[in-house]
Formats: sequence, structure tokens, C-alpha cells
Amino acid sequence: MRRILYTLVLALIASTLTHAQCNAYFAYQEGDVFEQTTYDAKGKEQDRQTMKIMEVIDGIDMTTYKVNASSSMSKKGESYDLEFTCEDGVFRFDGQKLLESVIKQMQAEGMEVTMEGETSSYPADMSVGDQLNETSFTMTMSGNMEGMSMDVVTTIAISDRKVVESASITTDAGTFDCLKINYTMTSTSEVMGMTQSSITSGVEYVAKRVGVVRSETFDNKGKLITRNELTKTSL
Repeated sequence: MRRILYTLVLALIASTLTHAQCNAYFAYQEGDVFEQTTYDAKGKEQDRQTMKIMEVIDGIDMTTYKVNASSSMSKKGESYDLEFTCEDGVFRFDGQKLLESVIKQMQAEGMEVTMEGETSSYPADMSVGDQLNETSFTMTMSGNMEGMSMDVVTTIAISDRKVVESASITTDAGTFDCLKINYTMTSTSEVMGMTQSSITSGVEYVAKRVGVVRSETFDNKGKLITRNELTKTSL
């Protein structure tokens, strides 16, 4: 009986450690705080987002991260809740939760907003040359905008996600050894029977323990549009 109990305890510890280290690139722990700052093409600050890991829940098949986030763009200083998950080493963001602040703003303006689709994921064993998953999601907005009744359907598809190289990135938060991920983003909007499309490219730099250190978006001519980077962390 003692041997059986000992074996069960070891199995439980091993399971807990496995989930706690589900993905080394996003090895978040309770109490971790990260600040990301968004800049325009000229380097002018546009927004400052703060994210705090409130709770890490280790389940049998999945680790769930409860997160509280806030943005300097919020006039009332409101915060919102996010949820990340990690299953079988694959880390995923909840795309709808990430856009919750935008959705709430649109709803406050009298728009009905729905969203469906997939989210980006990051495998635990990423290495240079890997092709990552492609994703797409659709946001539908219905209601009155500036006195006019309209429906707006926007679909964003992210493709050609590939780990292209290793790179050392320095920000106000420190210097990090990262993997560089390139991708293409296609945005299509339908408004009052008219369709508009745009194609941009993006880059992400992902470091172990802290996740995305820097991300950049470029137009179809390769000109920088925005840059978002880690500017402060409690680690």
C-alpha cells in the first residue's frame, strides 16, 4: 500500500510539473506582470497595456491562465479579463477575449458585435524552419453608426506563419534571446455591399518565459505601420 501511495504521489508531482511547464515560451506564473507599449511608425506612443497573471489552473488535460489586463486608452481606467490555455504543449490565446475591450466599446456605441473563428497557437518545440498554424476569425457588427443603419463583416486571415531565425532583441524591459516568426495578414471588410481588402505582413519575436517580446506590422510595400514591444516586466 505504501509503495502504491508513493507511486501515485510521484505521478501527481510529474503531472503538475508537466502542466506548469506546458510551453517554455509562455511559462507564466501567478503574479507575473507584463507591460507592452504600442508605437506608430514614427515611434510615438499610442497605447500602453498591462497584463497580470491572476491564476494558473493546472487541469488533467489543460493548463488555464486567468489574466487581468488594462489599457492606457481606456478613459475610465477599466480593466478586462483574458484567458490563455496550454494543451499538449500548444499555447493558445483567446482571440475574442483579446478583442473584448474593442467589442465593449462598439457595444457602448449601440452596435451588436459577434466574433467567431480560430486563434493563433504556439507549439512548445518551435525551432527555425517550422511552419506554424494558419488562423482566421470573423467579426460582425450590426446597428447604427453615425445615424446610419449598417452591417459590417470583417474577416482577418493569418497565413504563412513561419519561424525564420533566432535573434537577440533589446527593449526597455531587457535583452532577450528570441525566435523570429513571420506571417501574412489578409483583412477583408464588407460594408453596404462593398468589399475592401488589404494585405499586411507581420513579425513576432518570442522569448522563453515571457512570450512575445516585440511585434511589428508592415504595409504591402514593407513600410512599418506599428510596433508593439515589452517595456516592463516583474520577472
